[in-house]
Amino acid sequence: MKMIEKELPQSIQEKYRLLSRSCCGGSVHVFNIQNRRTEQQWVLRVFEKQRYEQRYIQDCLTVYRAAQKIQNPCFQQVAEIEENEEYLFVVLEYLPGVTLSSLVQREGPRKPESTIALVKQLLGLLQELRRYSPPAVFRVLEPEDIICTEDGKIKLFNSGNATVADYNHSDYTCLLLAAPGFQAPEEYAGLKAVDERTDIFHIGMIFFYMATGIDPRQYPYYTGTDTDYLRKFLPPSYPKRTVKIISKCTTPNPAARYQSYEELESALEKLERRLKFKNIFNWKM
Repeated sequence: MKMIEKELPQSIQEKYRLLSRSCCGGSVHVFNIQNRRTEQQWVLRVFEKQRYEQRYIQDCLTVYRAAQKIQNPCFQQVAEIEENEEYLFVVLEYLPGVTLSSLVQREGPRKPESTIALVKQLLGLLQELRRYSPPAVFRVLEPEDIICTEDGKIKLFNSGNATVADYNHSDYTCLLLAAPGFQAPEEYAGLKAVDERTDIFHIGMIFFYMATGIDPRQYPYYTGTDTDYLRKFLPPSYPKRTVKIISKCTTPNPAARYQSYEELESALEKLERRLKFKNIFNWKM
């Protein structure tokens, strides 16, 4: 796809200049653009409508419009949404920094203090996303979707995994099979149950990845069921209770996980206190 400025909607042409092509993800094309007045850099995502079902494009529109209302500084801002018969155009905030995956690959497991701080940031952000109408959620949240800034903050990159919440309030009566990776088992099973327990699974897998440096998508796999495996690879700098928290987040059965953001937040705060005592008194906890 050769995109030139005159092919852009008039409103985007007037406000932004096209700098370069960033990447192409099949039917999604990404460009670096610049605000003509402020010279601030932005990102333009262009969706080829003919490559998608109409329902998907409508879901994208719903999600991006909901995202425009979100003012959380940890969430990638959506500046413009335009469309014509052929394309959907979305102008997104440019996110400087490195992805969490790049950081862990380069430096290995993260220190307990920085890991817990990031997990708490992530928890608060996902909780806020669900407060909007309609709620915006992530089908799967991976380290590539998280941008780490120099000041220790995170930005959540909208890589296309965002969707509109499709609630299924009935509980699960069977233990779902574990599968390697960051996606929750109920999503693999196609149950479309994306309530907050699914977010908690994502958070638990991110926690595991940061603490151990092991990618659960690659062998040796971690599926949330083997606490001995987790104990083996968890650095001794982490309190022992970390194993229980990660395991409870990532158990395949949603009914056995933390049932709310508040419950997980309380567990993380207790873990922080244990870590402080561990560091002060050099206790084995």
